[in-house]
Amino acid sequence: MTSYPLPDLGKLAHELAQRLPDLAVGGVVPGARSAVLSSLAAHGWAPDLALVVVPHVADAGDLAAGLGLLAPDLRVGVAPAELAGPYLGAEPPLAARLQSVRLLHRVAEGGLDLVVVPARVLSSPLPLPRSVADHAHVLERGRRVDPRALARGLAAAGYRRVDLVEEAGEFAVRGWVVDLHTGGETGLRVQLDDDVVETIRPFDPASQRGEGDPIDRVTVLPLDPFPAEPERLIEVAAALEPEFPALAGQMAEGAERRLWWGALHLTQETTSWLDLAQTLVVCDRDEVQGELGRWWTVQEREWQTLCRRAVDLPPPNRLLLAPEGLRKNLEQ
Repeated sequence: MTSYPLPDLGKLAHELAQRLPDLAVGGVVPGARSAVLSSLAAHGWAPDLALVVVPHVADAGDLAAGLGLLAPDLRVGVAPAELAGPYLGAEPPLAARLQSVRLLHRVAEGGLDLVVVPARVLSSPLPLPRSVADHAHVLERGRRVDPRALARGLAAAGYRRVDLVEEAGEFAVRGWVVDLHTGGETGLRVQLDDDVVETIRPFDPASQRGEGDPIDRVTVLPLDPFPAEPERLIEVAAALEPEFPALAGQMAEGAERRLWWGALHLTQETTSWLDLAQTLVVCDRDEVQGELGRWWTVQEREWQTLCRRAVDLPPPNRLLLAPEGLRKNLEQ
């Protein structure tokens, strides 16, 4: 593999290792961020989990791509921005929800060194990473599994039961065969021998034919950071009912999910990317601070618009983390 020249930041890496406060590197243009972080990593900078905050959504992908090229051994994740706006009147894309869940699971498993986060994502509450792991289902060849319990678990984790699995987020139970699609190009076909997993094999949803080699073990993660389990819907609906009765009624019935998906965290313990990180790196602090304020203004405007078009919804200060508190955390 080609080795690219990197700036010599050994001294800064040494100071970071001593956890000296308020360290800053000036004159780093956006295109050089990946080179700076790669150099720090090459000089032994290895925090348990570093959070790198960038001002804009496009910056996150660019930075991650640069790190993949310059520091391929660094385990990097990117927080999706699509879950940061609960007032669009539409659910976030499934791909973004899966990306968020997988990222949190990797945090729970200690499988990440660095997470790149666009500023607007800081406002979104997160489930505790361990709760994502708690909702995971491990399927392993030779392990016993109750098909009915598995079906209930998949439904609780956000999967939709169908007769024939064709799209991500679906599952089907046909006798001793369980098909499910967790995302990606292929689904998974689990063949049971009574209540024991006999084989796990990828299959093509278009042709319904198996393809590729059998898999010994697979972890099936929930489709959403906050799965819409029936118990949770009832609990959150009860909490919302005094102030937002129309929305609570829709939630209790499981209707109009596009309106209330952003409120599913209200009755459980949450965290944030700022709380999860052991080390914080802010790229262009002033621009990040400004973006937090701009994003909050956008959310207030979208909330008012959606309330006029649909039903009354909890305001941003109920569903999101306010920019004032985020700014204080970024300045510490």
